Amino acid sequence: MWRESNIEKTRTYNRQRNLKLKNLPNTLTEEEWMNTLKEFEYRCAYCGEHLELEKDHFIPVSKDGGYTVDNIVPSCITCNRSKYNYDFFEWYPTYEFYDKGRETNILNYLGYIKQIKKENKMKLFSNEIVFRGHPDKVCDQISDAILDECLRQDKYSRVAVETMGGKGKIFVTGEITTNAKLDVEQIIKGVLVDIGYSADEYEIINNIGKQSSDIALGVDIGGAGDQGMMFGYACNDTEELLPLAQVILQRLSKEYFKLTKMFGDFLPDGKAQITGYYDDDFKLTKIKTFTISYQNTETDRKITDGLLKKIAINICKFYDIEVEEFLINPTGKFLIGGFEGDAGLTGRKIVVDTYHSFANVGGGAFSGKDYTKVDRSGAYKARQLAIRYLKKHNLKWCEVQISYAIGKAEPLAIYIDSDKGNFEPTLELYEECKPLNIVKDLNLLNCNYKKTAMFGHFGNKDFAWEN
Repeated sequence: MWRESNIEKTRTYNRQRNLKLKNLPNTLTEEEWMNTLKEFEYRCAYCGEHLELEKDHFIPVSKDGGYTVDNIVPSCITCNRSKYNYDFFEWYPTYEFYDKGRETNILNYLGYIKQIKKENKMKLFSNEIVFRGHPDKVCDQISDAILDECLRQDKYSRVAVETMGGKGKIFVTGEITTNAKLDVEQIIKGVLVDIGYSADEYEIINNIGKQSSDIALGVDIGGAGDQGMMFGYACNDTEELLPLAQVILQRLSKEYFKLTKMFGDFLPDGKAQITGYYDDDFKLTKIKTFTISYQNTETDRKITDGLLKKIAINICKFYDIEVEEFLINPTGKFLIGGFEGDAGLTGRKIVVDTYHSFANVGGGAFSGKDYTKVDRSGAYKARQLAIRYLKKHNLKWCEVQISYAIGKAEPLAIYIDSDKGNFEPTLELYEECKPLNIVKDLNLLNCNYKKTAMFGHFGNKDFAWEN
């Protein structure tokens, strides 16, 4: 590393250099610029290596095509750092300039530096997933397990169930109108055991009531069970027609659940995040940072970290995606998890449940809601439409918004956007998007809703809206 003791010396040379360059005419020819720069040697403050300069670093800004001091872009060949630095007096120690008198090879490394500059222009974007044992996801699965049992016994049940868990208690509330006979406590315990938690450690509080008769007035005649707007999205990045980073995390989540069943060192709670480089078409080209936080017994982290990292790398290799770095349990320890580590609540992971922030998010969550609630059924329909338009018009991406008023069957609006512009919805499409038609088309009376809450509501071919 470039020693701290050299910083002041470097700054002195830097000031001298800038004083000279600042006194130059505002506009220089390219030849004059290069000759002036050759009088100085440049070193990287991070590693101490020489910085090579080349023609492509300078951007004409004057009317006659000259070059000015404000347009230099130094790049370090060794440590792979490149910064657009517009104020050499203030930016310390990003790039320090050291020693005078050695000519640098201006045109060396031209192709390499162009590649560095290309990477620097790429967008950084992040997305996240939570594993099945994450407290919020546990609550989603409990709410949907109750919904499934209601519909198993009574297909026309009306369900809106919320679950909250934390510190030894699980509280279930909401509204249900059904002929089903429910053992809520047993349903909850079954979900806990399936995920990998002990069912006997929690006090279960059942506070479920009946659905409001005011809401039933509109829903019973085929109207929407709520107002709001729902979004559906599809893109051509993957076979699942979802963003690649989302698919990678969904696969990792499934693999992690398998690990919890195979090895006792892996505990249920956890989450993962990808920070990736994206090109102008917003396609993932490389992962900058792959962050994984997973609950474990902390008995042999070297082995468990290594196994999890290997799984993540293999998933990425399948898509020819390179990972620059991993952050695994960056706090250093993750032993306490589940409801003991954090409270959970149904519907708190709506971004994870939808498109990982690659698309707009509607106003309502999914889990615990029956098919009359357009927060859920409308979002599933919007996804189906996005897929349909993507394939029909050979699009790169498509996003569909549907909006409803409570008690009204016909959507208030349908908006279809894409990389090729907007599409005008037809009258037939409005008819297709009425709640009762959605229920029939997507077979929502016979859906396994708990399954949607495990690893994602989209991307699974078992779900009717994906086909």
